[in-house]
Amino acid sequence: MLIFNGKMYHFRYHDSFDDIWKPGNTIQVGPNFNAPKQIDVAGVATGVKINGTSIVRPVTDLIDYTMCDVNDILDKASKKNIDYKELLAVINRLSSLLKGCRRIIDDTQKSIIERALEEVRRQNYDFYPSRLNSLSVSDKEHIKYWASVYPDSDLFELNLLGNIFKTSAELIPQEGLSLSVTKMMSFPYWDPKFDSAEVEEKTEYLFNGSARVLRKVDKKEFE
Repeated sequence: MLIFNGKMYHFRYHDSFDDIWKPGNTIQVGPNFNAPKQIDVAGVATGVKINGTSIVRPVTDLIDYTMCDVNDILDKASKKNIDYKELLAVINRLSSLLKGCRRIIDDTQKSIIERALEEVRRQNYDFYPSRLNSLSVSDKEHIKYWASVYPDSDLFELNLLGNIFKTSAELIPQEGLSLSVTKMMSFPYWDPKFDSAEVEEKTEYLFNGSARVLRKVDKKEFE
């Protein structure tokens, strides 16, 4: 599908690319454009970077470091010679460790979903934009829903010229499944049926092409 002088809307958070998101600028969205989903996949594939920061190695180090202290605390406890400040420090490190592990698990689950969606697209729907290097946009009718998903983000009105694919975030496979099962569950996303209120409400578009920034929008316009 080709959109010529078609207006769409994009939600985004502040990052190092803020300067290009100014009215009048044109953004080329194509193979070299890294969407947030690209980071999820690349992060777990390398085992080094997740969401732009190194986490796997520090968590591994923290496990070794913390377990040494846990064993020391247990030994002191058995001798009734425990230092409660040391115990509190170990508990705090255990809390950080659990948060780090939770983050790895969450990002791994996301990467499985994005990998499955991308493999199904390449094998069966390669004429559609990839989630890994496309711009996720919304039409005017669905801005209210996406504003609730991204409450602290900025909203931009864009003029698009390029390829666009309409689907629904409701059709993204759920987390916690194996890669093979997730791939089977990915087909509806690329061949969407808007046959329920849930699917319709979460309508999203993937775009490749030229995106001209028209203005930063006050989200109150759509309340």
